Amino acid sequence: MDGHLARRIDFLVGVVVQYLGRWFARRARSQVCEKGRVMSTASPQPVLSIRDLSVALPSGGDRVHAVHQVSLSILPGQTLCVVGESGSGKSVMATTVMGLLAKELRPSGGEVVLQGESLLGASAVRLRALRGRSMGMVFQEPM
Repeated sequence: MDGHLARRIDFLVGVVVQYLGRWFARRARSQVCEKGRVMSTASPQPVLSIRDLSVALPSGGDRVHAVHQVSLSILPGQTLCVVGESGSGKSVMATTVMGLLAKELRPSGGEVVLQGESLLGASAVRLRALRGRSMGMVFQEPM
């Protein structure tokens, strides 16, 4: 992958994470009031939680993992920007969350939870149902 494409992917990962944070914040705000009464928002649950995520690379490469034991949580209304060098695993992390990981890569550990639902063990049908409704990604080069 050339440097220009890698920089554009890095930018889009940040945009996707910001979009998810804003989308869920709007959704959470719309659920705060019920019939004119303010509901309790004491301890919000993370919209997205990644715990100790590792993604293995094919054997024979310069390293074992594209992503190694990454953890993060995004609460409703939060924005998180993932920043790192080209090849540091930002896009691999995002595509793992979306269930769009390349066939030669595989999650080798950890957990990805979106709104209380585990994504790593979800079926392809379930992931398709979540995309666009509960999660989304803007690709740099859609063609």
